[in-house]
Amino acid sequence: MYTEENEFDYNDYLDEEDNSSSKKPFIDFKFILKIIVIILLVILIIFLVFKIKNKNVENKNNKENTNSVALISDNINLIRDASRAYFFQDEHLPVELLESRDVTVKELINQKLIISIKDKDGNVCGYNTSGSTITKNKNDYELDVRLVCATSSDEKKFYYDLDGACLNCNGENYTPNNDNNEENQSSNSENINNNNLNEDNNNNNSSENNDKVCGVYSDWTTEVKNDSNLQKETRTLVKAYKNEVVYGEWGESTTTPIEASDTVDVKSFEAIDIQSKRTCSDESTTKPASRENREISSRVVTKKSTTKVCSGGKTYTKTLTKWDNSADSCKSYGIGKVVCTYTSKKTCTNKTTSKSVTYYTYCDTETVEVPITFYVSRSVSYNPIYTDYILESEIPEGYTKVNGSEIVQYRYREKCGK
Repeated sequence: MYTEENEFDYNDYLDEEDNSSSKKPFIDFKFILKIIVIILLVILIIFLVFKIKNKNVENKNNKENTNSVALISDNINLIRDASRAYFFQDEHLPVELLESRDVTVKELINQKLIISIKDKDGNVCGYNTSGSTITKNKNDYELDVRLVCATSSDEKKFYYDLDGACLNCNGENYTPNNDNNEENQSSNSENINNNNLNEDNNNNNSSENNDKVCGVYSDWTTEVKNDSNLQKETRTLVKAYKNEVVYGEWGESTTTPIEASDTVDVKSFEAIDIQSKRTCSDESTTKPASRENREISSRVVTKKSTTKVCSGGKTYTKTLTKWDNSADSCKSYGIGKVVCTYTSKKTCTNKTTSKSVTYYTYCDTETVEVPITFYVSRSVSYNPIYTDYILESEIPEGYTKVNGSEIVQYRYREKCGK
């Protein structure tokens, strides 16, 4: 080996140089290839993950859009059916030609024909902006249904015959006759018939005409027909009733309370009774003052009293010339004079006297208002009133469905064909 001590030992230096050349770096191509494969696999996995995720998002959006369109259609049909139930009543259906009448969703909710209208996000749609308009034509009724929500809106037209049967609710191809003039009606009818004949001929002779030709629905019936060539519609009718209250005549009034019940109707009222109230005083020797509505009475009582009266017993003196031993006392009064004191004899007698005493009493009379409650009663009975068979949605307010009154009706027409 080459060192400083033997730096001139060229043999060692050459040996070392040979060893250095024998230790050149070695490249492992297999390892590098594995790394490249792993990187490609990672890139492929990431690509697949993002592709799957984007596809799920796309499917979700498509599903939401489909659900949104279905919900709009359901809401339109809901407003349509409720409007049909509302308008096809005598007081709501237009009468004059080209007369139009409107109803809002708010009114349909008030009539309990709809519970609520919501969009796909659960938000309530416009109750005052959503609704329908019905217009009377010569041959049909045109119902224009509007749905206005926060993020979507839609409008569709439906047509009903003069009996209230829908002409295009199930996708039928119905072309309304917009000519409402009386004078052109007969010519229009002929043209329509000719057109129908031409259309039938065209349907038979041309394969390019794809319009559907539908039969006319029959009247409603309870008969069940199992015919594969007939299209069937079903409806359920019910009866409803309300109890008409019948009242009897009011009886005589009384102050005795009366209890109300299902068969007794009671009412009460107050009246003011004017009554006289009389109050009297105790007996007194003081004469009362006079006033209006006061009665004064008196009585005189004579009272006797006995008084003892005495006389005598007075003291008096006498001037004597000598002492008197019967005197109370004597004393000398000058020469040859004596003053004696005597007391006269006392005598008593009873003296009776009379005195008149007047006693007074009085009574005051006043009027007072006394409220008195009077009671009157009358009989109550109930007379049930029943409707004809109607749709449950058309039950009038105040009526109750008769349980078990349901009947199912059907109507038929030939299936639509091209």
